[in-house]
Amino acid sequence: MKIKRFIQLCTTLAALAAVAVVLVPATQAAESAAVKKARLDQENLEKYDRNKDGKLDDEEKAVMKADQEKAVAAKKEAAAEKKAAAAEKKEMAAEKKAAAAEARMEKAAAKKAADK
Repeated sequence: MKIKRFIQLCTTLAALAAVAVVLVPATQAAESAAVKKARLDQENLEKYDRNKDGKLDDEEKAVMKADQEKAVAAKKEAAAEKKAAAAEKKEMAAEKKAAAAEARMEKAAAKKAADK
């Protein structure tokens, strides 16, 4: 009887430990996201609250929204530039490969002409 209870206790403790291992990081991540949001809200309030009344009025919100739209546009532009640079790099590599192939063909033709 005692062994059966001991096994049940160990099984229960193992299950609780497994649940804790899964839930603790998820809870910390949620808290971390909440902390990040609160910090961002505070930074936005400090940056855009021109009249320092502790809240953003419509004009201040419009300025914040315009800044956010500029940031999004800049991020999209940077991504487009990065994509264009990658395409240019790929094109240059293809041209280099084609030039190398042409050089090999010329070398082979010269060798064939020399053999005759």
